Amino acid sequence: MNISLFTIKTSAWNEENFNLVTDLTSEQIEAVIEPMVTEERLSYESGSEDIFYSNEDYYWALVEEYPNNLVQMYSEPEEITF
Repeated sequence: MNISLFTIKTSAWNEENFNLVTDLTSEQIEAVIEPMVTEERLSYESGSEDIFYSNEDYYWALVEEYPNNLVQMYSEPEEITF
């Protein structure tokens, strides 16, 4: 099993980034999250702003799409200082 760490950026605001530790590929992640981001942006651009996805929404969409894979979300990883 190949496990990777990804930083997911869905907006221009760094504080909205989150990290995933997963055995999914970047293509699998993008296939789930990109349509959600596009839908949210189109809603905003049309002036309705009715559609909003949180980081947890993106995470749960991945878990639902890939229930047998490792998907862990971290907003602020633990830090070890020596």
